Amino acid sequence: MSSFLLCVVVDMVLQKSISRVRILFDAVYDNKTFRSASDLVGWNLRGNLTVLKTVIHSNVPSPFAAEAYACLDGTKLGISLRTHSVKLMGDSRTVIRKCQETTTDKSAIGAIIRDIQSKKSDFQELIF
Repeated sequence: MSSFLLCVVVDMVLQKSISRVRILFDAVYDNKTFRSASDLVGWNLRGNLTVLKTVIHSNVPSPFAAEAYACLDGTKLGISLRTHSVKLMGDSRTVIRKCQETTTDKSAIGAIIRDIQSKKSDFQELIF
């Protein structure tokens, strides 16, 4: 899988870390070209827009995988912002539910879900 990335930091205070951020993720999938776009929007505790990010992915097998990649991109964005607490929100109940589970996911998007779960240790709190 290859990807292209565009990130705009809107309101970053010069500090070592941000205490908490809400990141909304969404994905768009093209089943003819097997490409997807992950769109991410982040807000701080005051509700101020903090960051916008778009990632283009190639060789994405399904719409579910596109949503899972968007969630993974949201997790990576939280890490890059060096925040202690992230609340990830998205419209894919399946991806959110699988991220919340503690058992090993053996579905088609299982590897992506495991990548997301492996990044939980980078945060004090990761909420889906």
